[in-house]
Amino acid sequence: MIAPYMTLIFEDTHGRTKRKNVQMQSQATLVDYQAVVTAFAAAIATVTDLACVRIDLTLPMTGTFAGAAESNVDTGATFSGVLYDKQGQKASFKIPGITPTYADASGHIDVADSDIEAALELFVNATPYDLYVSDGETIDHWLQGRLDK
Repeated sequence: MIAPYMTLIFEDTHGRTKRKNVQMQSQATLVDYQAVVTAFAAAIATVTDLACVRIDLTLPMTGTFAGAAESNVDTGATFSGVLYDKQGQKASFKIPGITPTYADASGHIDVADSDIEAALELFVNATPYDLYVSDGETIDHWLQGRLDK
């Protein structure tokens, strides 16, 4: 299993950034991970003159899946939806390597298809998982999907 790690983004006074990945032992809970990150950030702050502008925690999961015998990362799709509580503003979400059978002859993808809907509904406001399309924004409803060119 791949170990969890934190990625620290440092910045100097000239606006240049440096990334540093630090592998860590697996922890029992998210609170334990947060404690390790906090302790390391405090310790590293003492010995660097750089600003730490961001720390990302990566927890590799075992929920992987195999790809099809023939797959292509260039075959992606873009889905458009209306943002929740944003006066009709729209956002998009891309799915890389989408299975071509979901698209019709003109490249359109039905957002009401049960498989497609199952993936996209997690971005719809007030669903059990509330994934964000960007900047903490959720979708009110999905409008369309289309193969990328």
